[in-house]
Amino acid sequence: MRAFDSEQELRAEHLKSSLLPVSQPVAAKGATTTRKASTSASVPVELEHLTAINSVTVKTADGVRASADRLDVDVDPATRRQDVRLLGKPAHVANKDNSVTGPDIEIIPADQVYHVRGPAQVHLIQRETPQS
Repeated sequence: MRAFDSEQELRAEHLKSSLLPVSQPVAAKGATTTRKASTSASVPVELEHLTAINSVTVKTADGVRASADRLDVDVDPATRRQDVRLLGKPAHVANKDNSVTGPDIEIIPADQVYHVRGPAQVHLIQRETPQS
């Protein structure tokens, strides 16, 4: 199974998703929205929940790569905030500078927060920011 758009690609052996009709015309930054061509029979939808199982890989346009046995994505319909969870033996998430490997990784993209349950390997580069 392969699902993709211009910003991301997801591959897995099995994929299950729940979609909701879009009530607002523009999605919040970071929300996953699918829009069909406008016809009288089509309704814009956005992701509510996604589960991908077995041989899961994710690639994004900004260089994030992830692999896991299972991926769950939940989107709060009110705030459109995503909660991402990767399970694996081990699961792995990396970008150009950083990587996290562990059996249970939870990511809250809007807050740039990672929670790792169980033994983990973490490689992070802290960038200096200019002070005002």
